[in-house]
Amino acid sequence: MNTGLRVVASIRSARTAQIGLIGELCFDTVGPARHRLLAAVDAGCHRLVVDATELRYCDTSGLGLLLSLRARLLDEGGTLELRHARGQVRSLLERTCTDELLCTRGLDGATAQEGVVQEGIVQEGVLVQEAAAP
Repeated sequence: MNTGLRVVASIRSARTAQIGLIGELCFDTVGPARHRLLAAVDAGCHRLVVDATELRYCDTSGLGLLLSLRARLLDEGGTLELRHARGQVRSLLERTCTDELLCTRGLDGATAQEGVVQEGIVQEGVLVQEAAAP
């Protein structure tokens, strides 16, 4: 299976990050994805807005990551919002009754391209490319 995940993070304010997930969030990519998402939390962001517009596949490993990250953020007074889930991802959320729990809804018009601070491509469980913003 050709799996890959690109994680694009942009800081919106001192406590808010918008995270774009592009590709597949699955068993093969969840470890490195966890590392990238926790980096935003460790940097002080307690509100993560996860844009799933280009997330074409998510399995229960990926869902577990989002739920555990949400639980950690709630414990620390933060939030995680999953937005623009569609197709198979939306179906998974609905079947598991986690769609409302993860606060899926439309974006507020901000794009993930502004202020990119971290970007990486994960393929077959390995971070194969990493770039920092200029």
